[in-house]
Amino acid sequence: MPGVTPNRSIRYPLYGEAALPPIAMEATAIDIDTAATTTDGLRAGALHKPRASILSTLGIGSGQAITKASITGLTFNQLNYDNTAAQNFADLGNNRLVCRTAGVYYITAGGTADFSGSMTTPCTLQIAISRNGNTSSLPDFQPHKYFTPDMTAGFLDISVSAWSFMVLAVNDLITANFFWNAANTPTLNFANAFLSATMLCTNP
Repeated sequence: MPGVTPNRSIRYPLYGEAALPPIAMEATAIDIDTAATTTDGLRAGALHKPRASILSTLGIGSGQAITKASITGLTFNQLNYDNTAAQNFADLGNNRLVCRTAGVYYITAGGTADFSGSMTTPCTLQIAISRNGNTSSLPDFQPHKYFTPDMTAGFLDISVSAWSFMVLAVNDLITANFFWNAANTPTLNFANAFLSATMLCTNP
């Protein structure tokens, strides 16, 4: 049976081959079954890549207190989801995610900066996704909002979020950190915090 398809190398009988049709097609059937099994495995892996999410149920008016001009690790109190076999991607007790499978990950973090009091001077808000406890100057990814509010007395809620593509090794630790600064000193609580990660592929 000299016929072989490109790429998959599936054997097939040629016209006029001496073997009986059932015998001639046996190798073809075996090769197709093998290829289908391989494809099924790849599809299952693509649909079930490691992903996890943790969040805080503390909402507006009751969020995590954040001190001005101080990098603060965000805290979480609820598992949103974790599809790893042992459900150990999410380390809720330590407010972090722990990589269990090396690869490229898409990671997001965010929530709501909940101000109360007086603030009429420019204010900077920063949120960062940090790896292995590195919080020096809010590394890795640090979008920020710089604005001048007009809040002489009252409340102001600002949504902030960050995202990053990261190449992670096994046991890399992922946390979310928040920083804010302004000349005024209103009260700021961080509400509805979340931290999520999804594996996109193995290391390139």
